[in-house]
Amino acid sequence: MKTLGDQIALDPQFAVELPKNKNSVLSTLLRVNNPSYKITRVDDRIFIAMSEKKEEWWSPQLQLEVNRIDESRSMLSGWVAPRSLLWNTLLGLQLLAGFTFMGCAIWVYLNWTAGTVILPLVLAILMVPAWITLYFVRRSGKSKGRPFIYGFYEFLNNRALLN
Repeated sequence: MKTLGDQIALDPQFAVELPKNKNSVLSTLLRVNNPSYKITRVDDRIFIAMSEKKEEWWSPQLQLEVNRIDESRSMLSGWVAPRSLLWNTLLGLQLLAGFTFMGCAIWVYLNWTAGTVILPLVLAILMVPAWITLYFVRRSGKSKGRPFIYGFYEFLNNRALLN
């Protein structure tokens, strides 16, 4: 894992080949002595999230997948992803604001000769600051989640099998 450097913090996806079998890797990852993390296993995937005491709406989740290469080697793939419903809702609202702006702009263009462009023009103008506001809210949440990503990196480095 040391060969990854800061890759987990800079790139949300990583993969590393481990010189241990799949069951050994899974059992080592599931042994938790840190109350800061909540670990869930579903088949060959492990989801590591912050404990409910430390979790906030922008908290990311580390997803790990362990695949068998042969009897003595395995491949650990991981990626960091947002997990909250609010995060996805913000993204959906930002997309909705962008599509509403485009729809209103088309509506203004189609009604230009009729002279009834006030309502669609006002709506189109209002969608620009709405989109920008949602963008900066999402961006600030992403930057606030960065310490959690570094925490996941430290968590993986402290597992005996990954060193």
